[in-house]
Amino acid sequence: MTLSEWRGQWTFFRNKTYTIPVEEAEGGFEELCRSLTPAHGPTVSRDKASVHYFLPTHLKTAPLVGKTRERAKRQGLTLEGKQRSANHVTTANMIVVDLDGVPGEQFKNALRSLAKAGLSFLAYSSYSHGDPNKSGVRSRLVVPVDAPLGSAEYKRAASGLEALYFGGQADKSGTTLCQQQGVWATNPAWKGKAFRFVSRGSVASSEQLMVASPAREQ
Repeated sequence: MTLSEWRGQWTFFRNKTYTIPVEEAEGGFEELCRSLTPAHGPTVSRDKASVHYFLPTHLKTAPLVGKTRERAKRQGLTLEGKQRSANHVTTANMIVVDLDGVPGEQFKNALRSLAKAGLSFLAYSSYSHGDPNKSGVRSRLVVPVDAPLGSAEYKRAASGLEALYFGGQADKSGTTLCQQQGVWATNPAWKGKAFRFVSRGSVASSEQLMVASPAREQ
C-alpha cells in the first residue's frame, strides 16, 4: 500500500474526560495531519482540560457502559450509542505512540530510525512539552499501517512498533485502542517549544509489527 492509498478514521472528544464523541473524521494522511496538527499551529490554552482528545478509530453503536450509562439513565436518554470505551471501538489503520519525558537525543534517534526504515509518521509535541517542571520530550507519534487492527491486534502491533523503534520507552497505556490521545496543544507559557514533524514514506506493515511484539504481549 502506498501512502496516497492509505485511509484512516479518527474520532474527537471535547476533552480528556468526555466520553461522547463530538466528531468523527476520516481521510488520507494529509487530512490526518491537518486535522491533528493544523497549519495555524497548536491549540493554545491555559486549561489542559479544555483540549480536544481523539481515538485512532471510529466507534460503533452499542449499549452504553459505566458512568456514561448511569448519566443517560438519570436523564432518561437512550442507553445505546457511541462512547469512548473498549466495547465501542472498531478498527484502526494507524498506531499512536505516547512518549513522555524521553531524553531529546533518544527522541531524535527514534525519529531517525523511523525515517531510515522509510516509514511515514506524524510527530508533534503534547500539551506538557516545554513545562519547566517536566523534563524530556513529550510527544505523540502517529504511524499509518496497511491493514485494519482490532483491539487485540492493535495491542500487539503497537507493542511491536514500540519494541522496534522506541526501546520500550513509550507509555504502555498507548497500546490500548480505546486510550484517548491529545491533539496538538500547548500552554501559552511554553508555546515556543511546540513542534511538529511530518515524514512521508511507506505505510508500516501491520503483520510485521505484530510479529515484532514481545512474547509477553502475544
